[in-house]
Amino acid sequence: MDIMFPRQLISLVLIVGGFVDCRNLNANAPQQMARTIVGAEAFGQGIWYSARYSYRFHERLLFNAGHSYIEIPATNAVDRNATFNIVPVSLSALWQLPFTSLPLHAEFLFGGNIVIGADRTERTGVRATVTGQNFTPIVGFAIAYLPLAGGITVRGACYLFQGIDSIGIESRRLPWLGASFGYAL
Repeated sequence: MDIMFPRQLISLVLIVGGFVDCRNLNANAPQQMARTIVGAEAFGQGIWYSARYSYRFHERLLFNAGHSYIEIPATNAVDRNATFNIVPVSLSALWQLPFTSLPLHAEFLFGGNIVIGADRTERTGVRATVTGQNFTPIVGFAIAYLPLAGGITVRGACYLFQGIDSIGIESRRLPWLGASFGYAL
């Protein structure tokens, strides 16, 4: 895959999103806020992938939740795969970027991952990211294209996970990048 393809795709999504956002050009008309955002996130808070739901309860505040299913292969022929569900939950504060009229926001995220499944406590070589605890605290920073009236949404984020290994003696902070695409209704 050409390295330019992701940049071209993001540019196309931003252009289409900007076009969709310009559908109400009457400045005197009240703008109704799209409250629900549904989408998918690659890497990101759900580790590898997640379905993502956000509820915009204020122009600058979001509640986020999602779901991801993880299966980690065994490290040798004797062990078995470790499987568990991850439910990422968080609150986001948005700040409109001042250098543009587009709905680009800096997003500050606070929350964590709820880990569900019996295999979460087994040491699998993943170390401090998702094993050994029921809840993994997370903070994050994102640049997000979030039109107020609805339309295509795009986010690029960097998360910082605080994890403890399955034995409970090793603590690590793990930076992790993610990207999500969605639609605000």
